[in-house]
Amino acid sequence: FGPRWSSVRLGEVTVTAAEHPNPDTLLLDPAAVNIVMLHGEAVETLTATDWEKIPVRAYAGRNIDYLALGHIHSHREGKVDERCRVCYCGCLEGRGFDECGEKGFCLLETTPDRRLEVTFVPFARRTLHDVRVDLSGCTAQEDLEARVAGALGGIPADDLVKLTLTGAIDPDFAPEYSTIDRDLEERFWVAKRVDGTAPLIRPEDYRNDVSLKGEFIRLAMAADLSPEDRDRVILNGLRALYGEEPDL
Repeated sequence: FGPRWSSVRLGEVTVTAAEHPNPDTLLLDPAAVNIVMLHGEAVETLTATDWEKIPVRAYAGRNIDYLALGHIHSHREGKVDERCRVCYCGCLEGRGFDECGEKGFCLLETTPDRRLEVTFVPFARRTLHDVRVDLSGCTAQEDLEARVAGALGGIPADDLVKLTLTGAIDPDFAPEYSTIDRDLEERFWVAKRVDGTAPLIRPEDYRNDVSLKGEFIRLAMAADLSPEDRDRVILNGLRALYGEEPDL
């Protein structure tokens, strides 16, 4: 398919497509079953810099039965007008943790009265999951492991899992992740853990704390660091004080 509309007739179905075309030049037979194929990001209306995007509403009232879109790798469906269904079928298999969720294809079948029936068919053997667990307020290892177990419950062993831990953790609680890492490795086809936690630091708690930890935290809080770098310095420093390996 080139820059102008062109069509292929397959019995009672006509497939029409083009690369970044003008919707105003699209002319379709209202008696046919019309499938239109486009590639790009769907938007409501175009601006001067959106030439590679698809102004979906501009395709209303153009005798389209199915507007098949490519570019977004997740299954999405909607309506353009009473007749036209718009759909991203997504990709057949997730290829990274930015492509999580159920994957498959859309099966289109014509009925005797020349309508299209559309069915999403799950296809991927394995599903990717991006699981986030907030550890804020967690002060015991048993609580941490229970939160993680609850979040991972029901995920099939053949799937791929990215476990991201978030939240602010009390500096006096030193989480132990070896059991969680071992469970992830043994339980799922592929799994990894990402530590996005930060230490819960209230400067007033350490203002008069006469200890190495208090002195270290005061120095870190006074340093010229971004909040992200400061939290990372404090977290690794506390791990060192607790005799643990730093997360470099």
